[in-house]
Amino acid sequence: MRGSKAFREAGNRIAGTTKRRPASGPKTTRSRALPDVFAVVILAVINGAYLRAETLDRVVASVGNTAITASDVDREYRLELFIDGQSPSNTGPAPAVLEQVRSRLIDRVLLEGEVQANGIQVAADDQAVTQRFEAARARYPTGQAFEDGLRGARISEDDLRLHFMRQAEVLRLIDARLRPEATVEAPEIEAYYHNTLIPDLARQGHEQPPPLSDVEDRIREILVQQKINGLLDQWLERLRAARDVKLYGSAQAEEKK
Repeated sequence: MRGSKAFREAGNRIAGTTKRRPASGPKTTRSRALPDVFAVVILAVINGAYLRAETLDRVVASVGNTAITASDVDREYRLELFIDGQSPSNTGPAPAVLEQVRSRLIDRVLLEGEVQANGIQVAADDQAVTQRFEAARARYPTGQAFEDGLRGARISEDDLRLHFMRQAEVLRLIDARLRPEATVEAPEIEAYYHNTLIPDLARQGHEQPPPLSDVEDRIREILVQQKINGLLDQWLERLRAARDVKLYGSAQAEEKK
């Protein structure tokens, strides 16, 4: 996967916070049918008076007939920071960062479509959802700090739980589809043990490594996850080609002049 650091990142870049609906359905915060004109001026209505918008929210990518806007990318950026226990900087993200977020958001749209096609569902009280929610909360020293972080990210607790539900669904899809192909043979485990694990332990000051038999299962899972990541990259490339993914300019919102 592009820039993936571990199997967890696959979930982070693809698990969504809302179900996507066709253009005729209710409006969502995540996606909408692709408009004919790729620029939508955001207007605020107060007491019936239209106020001039300061920025333009425009379509920055499309996946088939599903549009992704600059505000979608910004919201995803804030959500990712919040889950990592960080806050957005006053200067805003660098363009390269938003490009990476847009790419992950596209991957997530693609995989959420596969989740829906396969009828995979995870309940809000699923153990995986609860564990991820509590892990996110634990990154903040107090309950107040957690609430402040949610406000800074412009999301609610329900948004966060829904995000983790979608993430769990996608991870189940990936595991069910790709794990059977990610086979690991004994020579690969032995090679990892001698060429990676033992040198790593030596650098950490461990003179006596554990026997291979004690760590064999853990090594196998590491190698399986590595292969799943590689298979996921290949699958996403096929999905991108099949779903007619397009990019439109940069991933940043534009200031109105």
